[in-house]
Amino acid sequence: MERTARRRSVIACVGALLLGASVASAQEEARDDAPDSAPMPASQVAPLSVGPVPPPPPAGAATVAAPRAYGTDSPPAEVVNAARPKVKVSEGPYSDDEEAERARYREWRVHRFDRPLTIGLSAGYGVALDNTAKDSAGNTVTLANPYQLGFGLQFGFTTPRYNIYFGFAGSYYLGEDKPSAEAIQRDLHAFSVVRTTLDLGYEFMLPRLRIRPFASLGLSTLLIDSERYRDQYNAAFGFGMFFMIPMGPLYIGADLRMDFVSGRSHAAANTMGLAGVLGLRL
Repeated sequence: MERTARRRSVIACVGALLLGASVASAQEEARDDAPDSAPMPASQVAPLSVGPVPPPPPAGAATVAAPRAYGTDSPPAEVVNAARPKVKVSEGPYSDDEEAERARYREWRVHRFDRPLTIGLSAGYGVALDNTAKDSAGNTVTLANPYQLGFGLQFGFTTPRYNIYFGFAGSYYLGEDKPSAEAIQRDLHAFSVVRTTLDLGYEFMLPRLRIRPFASLGLSTLLIDSERYRDQYNAAFGFGMFFMIPMGPLYIGADLRMDFVSGRSHAAANTMGLAGVLGLRL
């Protein structure tokens, strides 16, 4: 009887152990089959620290939104968009400022780099500043003006990067025939001048206008219509100002210059001239 009771108690213990093992196995399988994104129990989530809570604003005061704590997450879209610079975009692929800058660059390139070579024809008038001489009696007489109406040719090249101008200018002045008694007696009544110079200048670029101050150095040849005197050759140097208005492949300009001629003869008559120029830009 006692032996039977022991057997029953052992069987009951073994059954209880088997039942507990089967329950634990079932719970383990249920946890393995659960999805990874299952929410964590609220008791296991640490609260996010946002600091002390500010006191409520007084009645009637303007409220300001409190800063939001983002933790490890990204800020909301409205915060990101507010931090980005606002660029006004036109209908094309560029903004208005970029379109204006590109237009200015295209105009600047057309007027500066595309046509650095210029060739022009000039027509103008020259005035001798000191074309006087002494007659046989010691009196001062005014001789014929060796300049007056003149025609010329000029061409040059402007460096695109530094705006330095290198050029050549040649002019022929028709001169004046002044048959005074003293001039005829001295056989000095008809003159003309050929002037050739090398020019060096700097161009200032303005909208639709170029201004070029320059210096010149060259040769002045006085052609004398006389059987007693030969033509005279003298060095010439001077300075001037050139104004040019580009018009596509053409240009119009004004050339103002003053030349000083070496020597003591009549060829040394210093001159001031003004000429209009019409030319090509290549």
